[in-house]
Amino acid sequence: MKKENINEGLTWEERVKRWSEWFGGPQCNGWANRETWSVALHFGDALHEYSAEIIRSLYEEGQKRGYSDEGLVRVRLEDALQAWFEELADNLEETKEGRSILRDIGSTWRICWPQITWHAWEELAAERAEIMAELNAGEAAGAKEE
Repeated sequence: MKKENINEGLTWEERVKRWSEWFGGPQCNGWANRETWSVALHFGDALHEYSAEIIRSLYEEGQKRGYSDEGLVRVRLEDALQAWFEELADNLEETKEGRSILRDIGSTWRICWPQITWHAWEELAAERAEIMAELNAGEAAGAKEE
């Protein structure tokens, strides 16, 4: 169920601008639309945990490669969350409960991934700071050993 990524090649700022233009701000319980709200409702905890894992791996990769572009990390996080959900949706199709959840979500193409990513990013501010502190401490310890 791989869909075309209409945000591919756009910076984080361009993605958020597109989201704002499309949805005109929060419209359902603080979310862009009912579909986005429903994903956050059904999968909020899982999205939070998966986002933390992805952010850690992206920060580690950035440290190894010598970059620290927060915008790039957010873009890659959005892509990872969307891919995670698409795979999950394929698996949900196989059970009655899963199909019920997908019916509740509705049109998956309307899910506003920039907003879900922004929400996860903001929720994980403290965790992001801890991850960076750990990575910087490890880098400093490695430099002392040399």
